[in-house]
Amino acid sequence: MCTVMTIDQQHLLGRTMDFPPRTPWHLTYLPRGYQWRAAQMTTTHSNSRALLGGMRVVDGHRLVGDAVNDAGLAGAELFFPVAADYPTTVRPGTQGLTPQDFIMWALGNHATVRELAADLDRVTVIDARWYDGQRYPFHWLLMDQTGTYVIEPLGDRLHVRANPLAVFTNTPALDDQLARLATYLEQPVTATVTQLAQAIATSNKSMPTGGNSVQRFI
Repeated sequence: MCTVMTIDQQHLLGRTMDFPPRTPWHLTYLPRGYQWRAAQMTTTHSNSRALLGGMRVVDGHRLVGDAVNDAGLAGAELFFPVAADYPTTVRPGTQGLTPQDFIMWALGNHATVRELAADLDRVTVIDARWYDGQRYPFHWLLMDQTGTYVIEPLGDRLHVRANPLAVFTNTPALDDQLARLATYLEQPVTATVTQLAQAIATSNKSMPTGGNSVQRFI
């Protein structure tokens, strides 16, 4: 179960990588101007930002697990089975991406979360196989100097939302995780993030044991 969190006022991002790779992950640097093509697509992209992060290579194509770019925008992808809802066709007038290609596009071409959010209508992330023949449903955590955010594919469009608790795991979706956290803390499921943070600070409850994503999130 992958888990990612940010700390120290968005200066540090850390994650576990529990996804069993078919090829090894390597710390990799991609310079500005790095060219790539999304799986199932014909358009060649040229990154405007340099990237440094954990990547693996399949037939010459790089899958980015997590990275930071030269503007300080950082991101990580996490497994999101069952809950992920992607369209099957590319919307007219947009660039098509598979879930595996999204983080390369996001970090390779944007300086801030705000800039990325304004650009989301230009792409469609579709349910399609990547270069290794696999489908990987993902959702994403993003971090810049303004805070921590998430993008979840829960409909035909992608939307950015703030994640003030700055923790993210695999399925379920963030709202579901927050509701389960509230129940664990004996708070109403309608509790605000501020109320949850206060309950965390004063809780005497022991940490849950086990390795599933709900327990890991808590």
